[in-house]
Amino acid sequence: MRAGVADSEMVRAMGISIKPILSLVFAIGVGLAAVAGSMSASLTGVQPALGNDIVTAAFVICVLGGLGSFWGVVFAGLLMGVLKGVTALYIPPAAEVSIYALMVLVLIFRPRGMFGIRFDRLE
Repeated sequence: MRAGVADSEMVRAMGISIKPILSLVFAIGVGLAAVAGSMSASLTGVQPALGNDIVTAAFVICVLGGLGSFWGVVFAGLLMGVLKGVTALYIPPAAEVSIYALMVLVLIFRPRGMFGIRFDRLE
């Protein structure tokens, strides 16, 4: 699967069809998300704006860490948690704004994120 994502033309030249493999990986991810959603729905209840806070936090973490970097996302999640906690301790109204301010600063000085990988096809 990793080879198919990195160089799909080479994988096709070797006679391997990458489309069914990527579809299977997508299906497994959707299935795991469905299981997680049904398990958490029994604990928290279901409402229209259920995951907005989580989705926006995950977006900020992905942007901070950089696309294609696992350790960048881990570091960004830790940094965001610490920043939000410290800000909530000293200036509670600014806790939510602080993560967006950090995201803006990172995007100004490092548009690929803190540990982002440079993709030749995109730049």
